[in-house]
Amino acid sequence: VETVFDTLNCKAALFAIDEVFAVLWETSEQGLMPQDRVIALTRDVWRYADQLMDVAVAAYRQRELEQAVADSAQRAALVHRLLLSPGGTSSASALGAQLDPLGTVRPMPKELALSEFGLTGSDLARTFACGTLPIGPTATLGAIIDFLQKAYCGAIGAEFGYIGCPRRRAWVAARVEGAVAARFDAAAKERMLGKLVAADGFENFLATRFIGKKRFGLEGGESLLVVLDRVLGEAARAGAEECVMGMAHRGRLNVLHNVAGKPAEMILTEFEESWEPHFEAGGGDVKYHQGFSGPYRTASGAEVRVSLCANPSHLEFVASVATGRARARQERAARTLAEGRRKVLPILIHGDAALPGQG
Repeated sequence: VETVFDTLNCKAALFAIDEVFAVLWETSEQGLMPQDRVIALTRDVWRYADQLMDVAVAAYRQRELEQAVADSAQRAALVHRLLLSPGGTSSASALGAQLDPLGTVRPMPKELALSEFGLTGSDLARTFACGTLPIGPTATLGAIIDFLQKAYCGAIGAEFGYIGCPRRRAWVAARVEGAVAARFDAAAKERMLGKLVAADGFENFLATRFIGKKRFGLEGGESLLVVLDRVLGEAARAGAEECVMGMAHRGRLNVLHNVAGKPAEMILTEFEESWEPHFEAGGGDVKYHQGFSGPYRTASGAEVRVSLCANPSHLEFVASVATGRARARQERAARTLAEGRRKVLPILIHGDAALPGQG
């Protein structure tokens, strides 16, 4: 508040308001004025202070805006950056994302065309400051646009513009943008391929062996196993010892087997019509509602215990179940909650529809 008033030479007004409040307080304490009159005057002063603050903040923002757009070309680059970023005021970047798994190329929305910002092809070779982008202090406008399109208009969407805290939003943006330059060695690529093959092989076997049986397969989303492997590996590196997961139907059997470690013979037996629930803690629900707990070995050799929560009848309640179980285990895992939160990681997975929309 003091910074705003200082910038706008309004500090005298701030001090005047402070003095008025002091006088009203003394008047009330000494009984020199009726209480209701003091309250009415106090409200008037508060109203004046609110109006003054609104004017001060508006002028301060206007001054910042004028400074930011002093150079027209720099302004154009800034506007383009704002539109491409999901944290900005436009969703144009989502309209330009290539999300069709069949390979249909979506045309770039006109909101992102250079002409919309008064730019032409000749401006692409001009150099601008890159701000927080991890591509150096300066780069050509063409390089900046190319980087942002890779980060926000590719095949992966990042939804975080709704986050109200600027610090958290910037944290997510930094990681989304940092992933553009990510490089993996041969061992990491081989492990990713192994996870994809395991996911695909499991689904292909179920589809062939149990034709027409309801299983909510992971086809088209096999990369979930790669993502979970990376998340659990990073969590173990940060000191996590246990993970509590909650998820809906699609891909659940695959995660039960390939992540939580549920034996394949148990899952396959549950597909049989004559199956009797004689397994320990088994039975009583459909196979894609059941949970399981088991150890998971990360790429570094560390072990994280994964507990996939059983699904309640109303699936969305599993989020509350998983976070509640995680919090309870965090409190029991260490002497302090802060230490326990580092040891137990909750993960919630939203079940999206399959490609044809039948999910």
